[in-house]
Amino acid sequence: RNQANAYYHCARPERAGLVESCHGLPARLLDDLVATEVLRAISPASLEASLQAAANVEQERLRLEQHRLGRVERARYECQRAERQYDLAEPENRQVVRTLEARWNTALDALQVEEEELARFRQGHGPSAPSVLECEAIRQLASDVPGLWACSEMTHQERSELIRSVVDRVVVRVVDDSEHVDVTLHWAGGFASPHALVRPVGTYSQLRDYGELLDRIGELRSNGHTACSIASELSASGFRDSRGGELTASQIRHLWTRLASEGLNDCEWELSRLSLSVGVSESRLRDWLRRGWLRGRK
Repeated sequence: RNQANAYYHCARPERAGLVESCHGLPARLLDDLVATEVLRAISPASLEASLQAAANVEQERLRLEQHRLGRVERARYECQRAERQYDLAEPENRQVVRTLEARWNTALDALQVEEEELARFRQGHGPSAPSVLECEAIRQLASDVPGLWACSEMTHQERSELIRSVVDRVVVRVVDDSEHVDVTLHWAGGFASPHALVRPVGTYSQLRDYGELLDRIGELRSNGHTACSIASELSASGFRDSRGGELTASQIRHLWTRLASEGLNDCEWELSRLSLSVGVSESRLRDWLRRGWLRGRK
């Protein structure tokens, strides 16, 4: 497969028999974003902060575990104490024996509750933090990864396996078929990071700020700005063409022609459309304009 022309497209609506389809985007945009974020996440500086955070979490986990272990030990002591009192009671004194037996059963129940709480705590907090040797190995790997990633001998499959080791899934949402794409990386461990991409689209009307773009062109045009100055000003303001590049003078001319056609009255025609409608050439229509037989405006 040609990686340069790869394209991500969700086929779920088509499989479900729906008419509308999911909007896709070039794979290169998403792949570059994921690769950049993965390399940033496993860079030595980021990894050092993560290891320190993991150490802090492990320290807090140990503190809580020690607290729960203390509760278990106290419950076990109370259980053993109740058992000794029961064993020392005279069998003939049945009332005392029944009382001590009930106290012992209560202590046994309390011990079971504390042991179950400790087991749930250990299960819910997963594996412990990496050891000192493991941390050193991780640091060494982090320093080697950027060079390995850029190495031509590293295959696409190997890069994918590396990404899958730290990223659980990538969720992509194209906003209303516009050029804007919301991306959420769900990392191993539960953290999710939001990101934004700009994808190329087929038409200017798909641009999220298309209406505002036409308004600005009309405003600047009415103030006497040229196509070149309008392109420069709008590009500096952050407006882009349908492919994500800076606006050019020719694109501005195309857009203000479209703006003019959208502003036509009911009794007005574009010259090219009028020529097709009445079967008269554009040159003859221009001659009629000069003679005053037609009225027109630019």
